[in-house]
Amino acid sequence: MLGGIGNALMLALYRGRGHTTDMKERLRYQQFTRQREQGRLALALVGMSNVGKSLWAGRLAESGFSVYGCDDEIEQQLAPELLNHGYMGGLAEVARWMGQPYAPQFAANQQRYLQLEAKALQDALTRHQEALQDNTVIDTTGSVVHLSPALLEALRQHTTIIHLAANPDMQQEMYRQYLARPKPVVWGDIYQPLDGELPEAALRRLYPTLLAHRAQQYNRIAHATITRDQLLGLASAEDFLDTVQHNLAVL
Repeated sequence: MLGGIGNALMLALYRGRGHTTDMKERLRYQQFTRQREQGRLALALVGMSNVGKSLWAGRLAESGFSVYGCDDEIEQQLAPELLNHGYMGGLAEVARWMGQPYAPQFAANQQRYLQLEAKALQDALTRHQEALQDNTVIDTTGSVVHLSPALLEALRQHTTIIHLAANPDMQQEMYRQYLARPKPVVWGDIYQPLDGELPEAALRRLYPTLLAHRAQQYNRIAHATITRDQLLGLASAEDFLDTVQHNLAVL
């Protein structure tokens, strides 16, 4: 998405940047370069489930980054509650506990999940600030954009946020994976079935709307975007960091 100057300008116009924001982005690039040279980068990966966040967090870990996985932390925090309600451990069980957006328990469990997600992200930022000499990557959940503006602004201030962007033609495959290997998905207020519409039909109709909404929000908070096509061409963590640095430079 940010592979050329034209696309960068389109994204800049979309965000409504002025002179002050342009200056902030130049400072972000300079900060990224300095932190990379000093070995104390702080990155946050955002994007939809199954787009590759955990894969690239793992590759960065192999190159020396400390990884904070928000999914893992939420799962750990939820484990006692899940056991009390008869659920076993694992992300699939968290998804079953949350349910689909038409399930009776969904609204309350979605809110509980977001509370734990906010705590996980705040803990990740605190740990980074307490270990300033470490390269750190925060592997966020797909629902990070549903958190408070203040917390997202703190994430922007203390990390370089990278949007791993799904291609438009991935929507059907992502929906298939969502049904086949359920993960907890926060819908916010997007699930709005039509009168007389079957729940499953509404889910299928509105899933692309959820993807589009999230893509817009990821772009809004991200400092750089790497498309799925770009990711497939990267062979190492160094390639990944080079691409981030390039995309920051062209903004």
